[in-house]
Amino acid sequence: MDVMLDLETLGTNGNAVILAVGAVEIKNKTIGRLFYERVSLQSSIDADFTLDALAIQFWMTQNHTAQECLYGVNSITKVLAEFARWIDCRSFVWGNGASFDNAILANAYTRVGQTIPWSYGKNRCYRTIKDIYPEVPQEANPMKHNAREDALCQAKHLIAINNQHPRVLGRV
Repeated sequence: MDVMLDLETLGTNGNAVILAVGAVEIKNKTIGRLFYERVSLQSSIDADFTLDALAIQFWMTQNHTAQECLYGVNSITKVLAEFARWIDCRSFVWGNGASFDNAILANAYTRVGQTIPWSYGKNRCYRTIKDIYPEVPQEANPMKHNAREDALCQAKHLIAINNQHPRVLGRV
């Protein structure tokens, strides 16, 4: 099984505040279950995650729908625990950038003292696959900067890539 992960954050470093976690299960080359939780900004600050001024400026320029992730109510520890219950620990976990989604989320688990719910050997980079197969078109995402919708759009594109280039998904 594969999972497409997307985060919305207030920075790009490994210790960035996480605003939202979105994920899409890819099962039998089709879209499966969805996961989406917004994180309380205060809980991330209290856990000593960092803010980036440029990221804050970026979010202030986004539309109101995208900015909804700034108003999460669940603590970072609760969201991480819920994601750990949601994900199959045997899943390949895809993130958009080798050093972004997966790395930031894994760091968050370590930082709050929870176990990372997937094996480091199961990390996959969607950005790399997307760049290798640029001829496979990607549908436009009408709700950019929403972690669930970004993960869904990326998962659909990954399935399309796999349909043209089998064995991209679920490789061991």
